[in-house]
Amino acid sequence: MPDDDDIDLEEFKRAVASLRKGGGYRHSKRGFRDREEYDDAASALTALGLEYNSLTHRGRDDPPDCEAVVDGIRWGVEIVELADQQTLETRETTGQRPHRIWTREEFVGEVGRLISVKDSPSKLKGGPYSRYLLVVRTEELHLTKACLEEYLTGVAFSCSMITDACIALGYHPSGPDKESEPYPAVRITLRRLVGLSDAR
Repeated sequence: MPDDDDIDLEEFKRAVASLRKGGGYRHSKRGFRDREEYDDAASALTALGLEYNSLTHRGRDDPPDCEAVVDGIRWGVEIVELADQQTLETRETTGQRPHRIWTREEFVGEVGRLISVKDSPSKLKGGPYSRYLLVVRTEELHLTKACLEEYLTGVAFSCSMITDACIALGYHPSGPDKESEPYPAVRITLRRLVGLSDAR
């Protein structure tokens, strides 16, 4: 991915113009979305305490969106967004700023749906991957780190390909100790159904 210093004013203007109207500050154009996915992967790996030696975005040759090498082990990293589509559409069409308040049941159900969609061995490209991380990215205001930890307590999702998963949040200011992670992530508990070698 390009260094931040390489981005000029015209590119910045194009990036702003490509932002999805009404929600999440996510980009609709492929090139800028690729950068977001790369940044999401880097932030999630860091928040999970995984020191990666290399991280690359795979472009259109996905899934997975990214590849990382952690302690000499090759990881696939797939990014997916958790957002309420109806709320986003309301923001775009009305200019208002409503926010979805997710109940625990609704949240767990949506996370389960996203995991099921992304846990698709037949669609996997590249590899082989010893580990496969699904990063569920969200900017939903109600879903704070504390809320996510509460909602995910005692919950486990079944997978055949995905070995690791987390919910990754946007920027969170540091607390009084100044040591909290600015882009926190909360691990999702998984139950593996088959070995990854059977899912390539």
